Amino acid sequence: MRVGVVCVILSVLAVAYAAEFYQVDEPILNKYIVVMNEDVSIVQRDQFLDTLREEMQADAANISEVSGVYDIGSMVGYFATLSPQMLQYTLAHPAIQYVEQDQIMSINYKQSPVTITNAVVTQTGSTWGLARVSRKTATATAYNYVYDSTAGSGVEVWVIDTGVYAENVDFGGRAETVFNAITGEKSTDLNGHGTHCAGTAAGTKYGVAKKATIYGVKVLDANGSGSNAGVIAGVEYATKNHGKRAVANMSLGGSKSTALNTAVANSIASGMPYAVAAGNENQNACNTSPASVATAVTVGAITSTNSRSSFSNWGTCLDVFAPGSDILSDWIGSTTATNTISGTSMASPHVCGVLAQQWSVNPSLSSSQLQSQVLSQTSNSQVTSGGTGSPNKIAFSAY
Repeated sequence: MRVGVVCVILSVLAVAYAAEFYQVDEPILNKYIVVMNEDVSIVQRDQFLDTLREEMQADAANISEVSGVYDIGSMVGYFATLSPQMLQYTLAHPAIQYVEQDQIMSINYKQSPVTITNAVVTQTGSTWGLARVSRKTATATAYNYVYDSTAGSGVEVWVIDTGVYAENVDFGGRAETVFNAITGEKSTDLNGHGTHCAGTAAGTKYGVAKKATIYGVKVLDANGSGSNAGVIAGVEYATKNHGKRAVANMSLGGSKSTALNTAVANSIASGMPYAVAAGNENQNACNTSPASVATAVTVGAITSTNSRSSFSNWGTCLDVFAPGSDILSDWIGSTTATNTISGTSMASPHVCGVLAQQWSVNPSLSSSQLQSQVLSQTSNSQVTSGGTGSPNKIAFSAY
């Protein structure tokens, strides 16, 4: 059966169509992300879908359906299950810009046993990651986190991940899961990864921006995986619902996706900076998404001795490094649960928290000014074995 599908796809590629067809390394069978031309309105898309559904009903394969629609800035389209025949019909239509195979996206972690003058606060006995982002040089002794008392107040942190376990007491009632793309699962974190990331970005004890409001966007399931279509749906939700000052964290990834990169870039253009994990394959981050989004802050991982974590992706698509090995943060299972894990997934929320913290200190900054400021105040020339093309920069909170 799979051989037949592959043959049909090869025949599709051999024909010149109006739309481009993008393949991925590990596609979900018959699942596609359809992106329409930029001049197609939402009304025109819906009219097109009425006709498409009629064609689907006449299709002998009887597997095709439209599973969802989206519009993120100028990116308008839909998600669909398509038979080979309906795929050809879609590619041939002049209103379609490109069709991309859907794929599994997954979490990026490795388990391991105008300035306002405010008070400066010191948290003694903090995690090494918090201490590192508040110092220009590493320390191997006492870990103390020094931060401005605004601590992310008035800023939203959107964690696009496995959801957030809001009952963990470290969030102090500031967290909730507001979107769920996973059918059949509760709107909470059943994996732990999203909660860990939220804790690093904005937890009371383990977080950088300790007073920020946390919104969980659940796009990955209890096993830490989900479809690219679901991830894009989560990005759309965050784009349409974020407040004036909001930052996002995406500690997930997969092979390079034009559709996901466009969605994230359009979301950033709406005024919400993104911190994204570089990935854990020890390869060029430019080969993956969303790490290859040019306007995102792509974050690689370092150890407590400033060396690039052995798993961390590298390259010119990286913007900065942050602590990512052996990071203690919040977890699921009880209201006081914690876990120590490693990954670029753990590095990215440190930077997300720095963005949130800096925006509370400098509320008059635009989102692009905020991002530029955070990337200009880094600790430089300290990363060892950073990888070809990587920036030698470590995130710094500049309290």
